Amino acid sequence: MNSHSLTARLSLMFMLAVGSVLLLAGLAFNLASHHHFIQLDQDDLQQKHHAVVTLLQNLRADTPLSVLQEELSLLLGEHGDIQARLWQGPTLIWSSSHMPEIGHALPATDELWDWQQGDEQYRGLVSQIISPGFSAPWQLQLLKNVTVHEHFFQQFRTGLWLGLLGCLLLSGLLGWWVVRRGLRPLRELTAVAEAVSASRLNQALNEKAMPEELRPLAAAFNAMLVRLDEDFARLSSFSAEIAHELRTPVTAMQTRTEVILARPRSADDYAEALYASLEGLEQIRRLIDDMLFLARADNQLQAFAREPVALHTLARQLLDYYDIVADEQHIRLQLEGQATLLGDAPMLRRALGNLISNALRYTPAGGCITLSLKQQPQRVTVRVSNEGEPIAADLLPRLFQRFVRGQPGTDTSDHHHAGLGLAITRAIVEAQGGQISCQSDRQGTHFILCFPDSGAGG
Repeated sequence: MNSHSLTARLSLMFMLAVGSVLLLAGLAFNLASHHHFIQLDQDDLQQKHHAVVTLLQNLRADTPLSVLQEELSLLLGEHGDIQARLWQGPTLIWSSSHMPEIGHALPATDELWDWQQGDEQYRGLVSQIISPGFSAPWQLQLLKNVTVHEHFFQQFRTGLWLGLLGCLLLSGLLGWWVVRRGLRPLRELTAVAEAVSASRLNQALNEKAMPEELRPLAAAFNAMLVRLDEDFARLSSFSAEIAHELRTPVTAMQTRTEVILARPRSADDYAEALYASLEGLEQIRRLIDDMLFLARADNQLQAFAREPVALHTLARQLLDYYDIVADEQHIRLQLEGQATLLGDAPMLRRALGNLISNALRYTPAGGCITLSLKQQPQRVTVRVSNEGEPIAADLLPRLFQRFVRGQPGTDTSDHHHAGLGLAITRAIVEAQGGQISCQSDRQGTHFILCFPDSGAGG
């Protein structure tokens, strides 16, 4: 059944529902009609029975038989489909001219009974009547011809089944038509989905034109198209950017090699060219390693340890490492506060190292870089602040995306930095349950890392 179409299943269920209702209605009408006609027959027979009982109970014992027969003829004479016969003991007193022969020894139960003779069908009543002044009881036999009624019900049942069959077929066709119209939005959704491709992601559904039940599906489909469009745009941009980042060192190495090979060179020239190529290869390797790291982090394949990390000690080691570079640029490095959290120490070192290295590139001579730690009841905050020109407002929302770099007053042609440091930092922070944000104004630039406090601080 699961392999059948939804239209077929709904049409079949609609047909069965309609057929069930019609069947129950037909059976109910049949029973009600049959009971109604039986009640009418009983009323007619009871009326005649009551009239005869009244006559016999008021009859005097010396009443001549001819008088009784005349009164019975007036009371029970030819009345169409009702026939009668009266017995007193074994003696037949009076009988209708068309009364069928049913015998004298029938039990007097005062209940309706059915009887058939040939093609004729009857419903009758046999009653025993006691009259004052008569030693022998009377037996009254009343019959009503119900042949017409039975023929009607037989034809009605035949028509009922034929009509039910026709209604089933008609309801199946109507159900198929209704379901087809009702499922039109799904076919429209299918057509839109089939039209979607990498270059055609703007095929949105009109949510307002959808039935209320399908609006959540249409909204989810449109949201999926938006996400796909953004992902394809990001993937296209990423492909172009990584191709550009790889092309720069490869082109430099190719040009340098062509120049070296243009004419004979000394051993020192060849060695210098090889060292330059090695530097370019190292740049390519770092770029590939960074991209692999981001790919693993995006797909949750990068393993992160969870162990207590003393951030003050880790930060002090990083500042000591960058102290020589800072002295050369006349930049002061400061560390404030204490904090401990559960995390991956090497990864946290890499993230903070990226931020400090980034701050060193953009802090002017004589400026200061401050790394502050703060242990709070519910979270641990790490802030890396540096003085210098503010980051452009339009750049802030994209700052943590891949290959985004550049700041006022800086040289964006520096290809030793591919613009992946902040993207890697965000991946490390988020993988350990934290969040990273950036605030920048004329007072300085602040990178704020917030981690949930897992109790490592004691």
